[in-house]
Parts: sequence; structure tokens; C-alpha cells
Amino acid sequence: MNIDILGGSHLADTLRRAATIRGFTVYSDDPPELTFVAADVYDHDAVEVVNVLMPLALDDTHNKCPIIVLSQVPPGWTREWGEKHPNIFYQVDTIIMNNAVERMVHPEQIVVGCLKPAEPLPLDYQEYLLAFEAPVIKMSYESAELAKLAINHFLAVQVETTNVLSRVAEHIDADWNDVARVLHNDKRIGKYAYLRPGEINQHLKRDVSTIDSLWRKVLGISEKARG
Repeated sequence: MNIDILGGSHLADTLRRAATIRGFTVYSDDPPELTFVAADVYDHDAVEVVNVLMPLALDDTHNKCPIIVLSQVPPGWTREWGEKHPNIFYQVDTIIMNNAVERMVHPEQIVVGCLKPAEPLPLDYQEYLLAFEAPVIKMSYESAELAKLAINHFLAVQVETTNVLSRVAEHIDADWNDVARVLHNDKRIGKYAYLRPGEINQHLKRDVSTIDSLWRKVLGISEKARG
């Protein structure tokens, strides 16, 4: 299967390497059977880059093969394209910057946003997804877009909480590494929790900002309803 990937970025490069490891051909001269739009989006002003790539994807595929958007986009963005071109899907990426290829080659799940989640995915897309040996969860565009935001929002909150608790540990002369080991062993928190103090990266900040913006809109709607 031949895959085309649009977007010169860390995300696109990671996807290229993962697809190659899984046995797919990337950037062949043959017409693509799948096209991915995978530009890095560090803030939602940069989503314009994705808007530029989408017409190129549609032109390259002549509107025939599935187009999968991997870039971070705000909720509602994919539907604007999908209602005009039903072969467009949104796939949630959950890579970690220092372990990106491993995360993309061996995902614990693959979340796919669809125009019509109850309908089967295109066969070529199904073939691609099967190669990654992970459960595929289909849902609406908006649910998938929010799922990506929600993941990063939870991770960012973990980092913020860790920073507070590690400072408390330092203040009372406790060893934060000991405390972190206890938290990792607690099944309600778990071994994959973000318990290393540090800065919240740009991707997490971007999605926290988007959730905050959406929450302000919710509050605005609530206030209007109350008035």
C-alpha cells in the first residue's frame, strides 16, 4: 500500500517512520491509497497550515482515496471539510516527543473521527489500521477532536500537580522520588502518570488553552441562558 504524507514536520516524519516499520510504502510515484495530513500545530493560529494542505490532499487524491487528518485541530474543524468530502477522517495522535516512533508504531488504541461512525471505514484505511494491532474506536469528528484535547489537558494537569507536590516535598524534606514510586504503584493513578516535575510543553499548553476557551464559551452560554 502506498501512503502520501503532507506536512514537513516532526509529526509527519514520525508517521513516515512508523508506516515504513509497519511495511507500507511512503512517497511512491504511484497514486496514493491513503493520504495523511500531518503538519505540526503548536497553537490554533497555526491551523491555517492545515487549511493550506487540505486542498492539496484533495487535489492529489482526486477526491478518491481516504484523507486522514493527524494534525491537532479545534473541535468542529474536520466536519467543515468532511461534509463536503465524505472520505475525510480525523485520527488522534498520542505520541510523546521523546518516544514518538515507539508510541506511533505500538499504540494502545487508535481513535478515528468519522462523518458517519456507524458505517465501515474504507477498506484501504482498514488495512492500514489492522497493521498496528490496536483496537480502533470510531466516533464523531467532534468526539475525536475533543478526545485529543482531553488527553493533553489531563497530562498538563498531572504536570502542574506534580510541580506543586514536588515543591511541597522539598519544603518538608521528603524525597519526591519515593512519593512518585507510591503513586505509580497505585492503580487509580498508575505507572504511566506524569510524575516528573518540569515545564508543560507547547502541545499541552495549546490544548489547555483550547479547553479553557471552550469553557469560557460554555460559561457565556450559561450566563445568557440564565439572563
